[in-house]
Amino acid sequence: MEKKFECLKCGKCCKEFGTIKLSSNQNLRGFPIFEWERSRLITKAEENNFKLDITPLIEVHDVKTKTNLVLEYHLHLKEKEPCPFLKNNQCSIYDDRPLVCKSFPIFSLNPDCIMSSDCPKMKDLQIFKKYMCKRKMFEMFDENYFVALQKESIIKILIDLIKELEKEGYIKIAKQGDKIRTKKTKPFLWFCLINGILTKKMVDDLILHLEDYEYLNKLEGGNKK
Repeated sequence: MEKKFECLKCGKCCKEFGTIKLSSNQNLRGFPIFEWERSRLITKAEENNFKLDITPLIEVHDVKTKTNLVLEYHLHLKEKEPCPFLKNNQCSIYDDRPLVCKSFPIFSLNPDCIMSSDCPKMKDLQIFKKYMCKRKMFEMFDENYFVALQKESIIKILIDLIKELEKEGYIKIAKQGDKIRTKKTKPFLWFCLINGILTKKMVDDLILHLEDYEYLNKLEGGNKK
């Protein structure tokens, strides 16, 4: 029977981060987070008297308000800098850690299954390939795989919401190639709240559902595999 992945609690994933390659050929070290995760991390950082370097990663431009709407952020870390929330080789915000941490060692499922090749447990299991079929990943990574699916479902749901709001005339998204001259940036759901597009209860309920894998799984038709 195939061995399953089990975290060794070595802390290496919190110390040695990979990079995200952008279309501009720029490499970003750190990890992606959603806007509600960004808010929590900023609060946690303030409680511990340090600041985080967080910038937009995925955004679209609303022509009507001349605002960039951010769907996902990037928490930047310098070369050889560990996660600032790592204390005594343990996560100090474990219960509130971002989804990207919960899905590790899986980085992406779409279009390819991409995972860490540096995790000691991966080497222990003699997994040296960065790419695996989804069925294989489900069998070996179980919950981590489900969280990776959850991350992709969230992006899809947010994009679908943007399309629906544009269809109803609340926003107008710039097309590829349009000239955009603005530095005004807002988290997407926060933008919807302050502009009266969504109520606070609607936003809170949406975030609650987005963080509930079982709910997302039902929404996606129960296709965990």
